[in-house]
Parts: sequence; C-alpha cells; structure tokens
Amino acid sequence: MEPSEVSSRESPEVRRSHILGEAIRLVGQRGSGGLRVQELARRCGLSNAGVLYYFGSKEELLLQMIQELGRREAAVIEPLVRTAERELEQGAPSKRALLALLHTMASRACQSPELGLPLLVLQAEALEPRHPAHRFFRNRDRMAADLFTRLVAPHVKYPVSTARQLLALMTGLLQQWVGSGRGFDIVAEWDRAVVAVLGGPAVCAGEAAPGREQITRGAARAE
Repeated sequence: MEPSEVSSRESPEVRRSHILGEAIRLVGQRGSGGLRVQELARRCGLSNAGVLYYFGSKEELLLQMIQELGRREAAVIEPLVRTAERELEQGAPSKRALLALLHTMASRACQSPELGLPLLVLQAEALEPRHPAHRFFRNRDRMAADLFTRLVAPHVKYPVSTARQLLALMTGLLQQWVGSGRGFDIVAEWDRAVVAVLGGPAVCAGEAAPGREQITRGAARAE
C-alpha cells in the first residue's frame, strides 16, 4: 500500500521524481551531509516514512539522486558529444571549429544551473573514494578527458595534458562563477582560457566564427 500522503491522481513515478528533484536542490544548497530525510520530507509534504517508502534508506536515496543527476546532465551534454563524435568521424575538426564546439559546450552547461551547483558540490565531496558518488565522477571525468584528448590531438603536442587542463579550467571556472553569485560572464572567460591553452582565434558570443553555426545547428538536430 502506498503512503497516505500520495494523491490518487499522482503516480508513484511522479512522486519519486518530485522527491529526487527536491533532494537535488537540497544537496546544491547544503551538500550531501545536509540531505536529511526530515527536511526533505517537509519540502515534499510527506512524513519521513513516506519518503523512505520510495527509497528504503537515505543511502539508496543518495545513490538514486546521483543517477538522476547523471541522466539530467546527459540530456544536456549528449547532443554535443554526438556532434563532436561526428566531427571526428569526418576527420579532425579545424582549430576554429574545435574552439566553437568547446564554446557551445560551455554555453549549454551554464544554461542548466539547477544541475551545475549540485554537481559541483558532489564532485568536491566525491574526491573521497568511499563517497557514494566517487565512481560516478571518476567515470564522468574519464569519458570527458578521453573526448577532449581526441578532439585536441591534431592541434597540440601533449593532448592528454591539454585535456586535463581543459577539464580543470571548466571545473575551476564553474566554482568561481557559483562562488561569485554568477558575477561574471563565465562563457567569455572560458573562451579566453581555451584560446590561451590551445592558441588560435578567439571565439566569443558575438562572433560569427567559421564553423560555429554549423556545429551549433548539428547539436540542435541531435536533440
């Protein structure tokens, strides 16, 4: 039997999704240590037992929340990854096209702030190998580093090192951006940083860079 708080008009799947959404917001505000069943239940209009009915334990709730974050992030990033893979299949993208693609990746990531903060908080916590999200972020960084390495390989002497630098730049800029209350243009800063690492022409929001519109359209079609 379902808990009494659940409306007959609301399916268990909808209720679970609502609880996970509130859990993600709570972690973004307070970290995983602040994910307390009592507070989550209050936000969801449920009892503690009502929340645990759907997840069994706080640990299972955290694991499923991490999986949900992964699904939501994939919905944003995967179209761009598919575009990058098509570029690689057709031959190495020009440096101009590569800069445009990296610009679009940063732009899309910043359009989902509801994902950015919880992911940043968990990523910092998950450096500890015993953290439930450690494997998730290790695999996530490995896949990103592999993609960046393949993209930059034709243009730099040390592609693995350059890929690490790009990942560090992305994470560091996101941390500064959130910490400053989104007080600067993070995409413009990313563009400048990428140019400093890779060299080549700048690609900024107002520029009609060769190849940029084609890549952006490709990402849109992939969605």
